[in-house]
Amino acid sequence: MTSIINIIDNILRSSLAGAWYLMVYYGLNPKMSYDIIISGRYVEFLSSIYNIYYDLFSISIIISSIIYLFYYSLGISKKVTGQVMRYIISVILIISSYMIFHYILIISKYIFMYLWNGTDWYSIFNASKISGYSGLTLLFLNGSYFTGIVILAFSLVVRQAILIIMAFIMPVSPIFILFPGAEKYFTRIIKIVTELSLMPVLTILSLYLMRFFPGDLPLQIGFIYASFILPGLLFRTISGFLRQASLFGMDASIMDYNYYSLIDYIEDRIPVDLNNVSGDEPFNDYMAGR
Repeated sequence: MTSIINIIDNILRSSLAGAWYLMVYYGLNPKMSYDIIISGRYVEFLSSIYNIYYDLFSISIIISSIIYLFYYSLGISKKVTGQVMRYIISVILIISSYMIFHYILIISKYIFMYLWNGTDWYSIFNASKISGYSGLTLLFLNGSYFTGIVILAFSLVVRQAILIIMAFIMPVSPIFILFPGAEKYFTRIIKIVTELSLMPVLTILSLYLMRFFPGDLPLQIGFIYASFILPGLLFRTISGFLRQASLFGMDASIMDYNYYSLIDYIEDRIPVDLNNVSGDEPFNDYMAGR
């Protein structure tokens, strides 16, 4: 039995370094975590579509603005002016949505590179440094370590795939603004993009602490699992405290913070209520949500 445990443990130990390398190269490496999304081949396809429809959208905004001012000045139809305003906002966001997506990633990458540079992330983990545990205990620890690395690598790769899909979804998502009550789906897409963009920043922050504990296997395992738990936990915890400390009278219990994210908080602070658009109110009152 002991020999079997030792064989399995040796296999796991020899696999750890390889799993770590693959996780860093395909998941954490800025070329894969950001550059492939910011400047991948699909970007040329999206740019060509934007070039085709940009002038058309611009003309439609001008025409819609004229229609809005005409109906608004005459006070003919509240329903028409409200829907035209929705259309104008939707088209403006369609034109600028990919730029928003692009700059969210660039800002996140800038923060990420500050932590990435100056550290050899491929050599932070060294299986040869781990010793001093009994056979069964070491088997359990190495198995937990290997599982954590695989889960982290899988999470980072799936993140890349989701963001590339979002690059195609985001330009058409402002269409939701045309329908009363559906604006929340657009803001949820913005939320997903922002949180996924910042995910590697929080992940690398947790992994950075591993370099200070090269021989402490249990603590390294803790940092590995924290690296993919921390992003979601941090977004929700910060959001919970912000909601509790809000000066806007938002009624939210600290026990409910798990159901919110930081972007939800920002969304609730946006002073625009498209459900209350009407033609007999000044434009500034409309933008203030009054």
